[in-house]
Amino acid sequence: MLKCLLVQIRKNRPVITLTLMFSCLLSTIPQFFLPDVYNSLSGQYPDLSHFYFLALPAFTHSPDMLARHLIGNLLVFLLFGSLTECLIGSKRLALISLVTFASTTCIDYLHTNWPNPLGGEFHGASGICWGYHVFFIFILILLYENMGRRVFKDAFVIGLLVLCAFDFFGIPVFEVVFAKQGFFRNFGQTLHLVSMIVVMPFLLVWRKEIECNVQKLITMEPIEFENRKGKLSLILFGLLICLNVYGAIRLIAISCT
Repeated sequence: MLKCLLVQIRKNRPVITLTLMFSCLLSTIPQFFLPDVYNSLSGQYPDLSHFYFLALPAFTHSPDMLARHLIGNLLVFLLFGSLTECLIGSKRLALISLVTFASTTCIDYLHTNWPNPLGGEFHGASGICWGYHVFFIFILILLYENMGRRVFKDAFVIGLLVLCAFDFFGIPVFEVVFAKQGFFRNFGQTLHLVSMIVVMPFLLVWRKEIECNVQKLITMEPIEFENRKGKLSLILFGLLICLNVYGAIRLIAISCT
C-alpha cells in the first residue's frame, strides 16, 4: 500500500500537508529556545489585540509536552494528512483544515475566556489534524471491502492502524489511568472530538469520489482531480499560513530586542 501511495504522491504532490508540517515546525522550534517569551506574548491564552499571534497556538503546544506534541503532530500530518490529500485533493484538504482550525480555535477561545474558565491552555496543532483520522478510518473500511483480510497483512496499513489506535485510545488512557487526570481535564481531548465531528459532513458529501479514488489507489491508476471550485479555500489557507509565519517572525524579533 505504501508503494501505491508513493506513486500517487509523485503525481499529486501533497503541498497542503507539507505546508502544514512546515508551519508546525516554524512555530514550534523557536519555542524550545524562547519558552518565556512565547508564553508571555502568544501565551496559552489567546489575545486578539495581538492578532498576528492568533495562529501560533494552533501549530504548537504548551511547553511541558512540546517535543512529544511536535513529533505526534508531524506524524499525523505526514501519514494521515498525505493519504487524505492524495484521495480528496489539495483544495479539499485546505478546506477541512480551515474548518477544523476555525472551529477548535473559536471553541477554545470561548473556553479560556469564560468568566470561570475550566482550564486555560490554548490548543495545539492537533486541533487541525485530528479530523484526518476520520478519513483514514473510512479509507481503511474501503480497503477492507476491496481487499478483504489481505489489507491487514500490509505493514504500512498496520502501522497506520496502530498509530490511529494510539491517538484515539493510548493518549486518553495514559492521561486518565497513569497521569490520574479526568478525560476532559485536558481540554485538548474535547478539541480532538470537535475536529473529528466537523469533518464528518464533508466525508459524507465526498464519499462516492473517495470510494472511486481508493480503487484507483489499489490498482495504481492515476488519480485525477477536476479543476473544481476551491480557490477561495486555498487563498484563505495561504493567509492562515502567512499569519502564522508573521507571528513566528514577530515572536523572534521581539525576543531579540
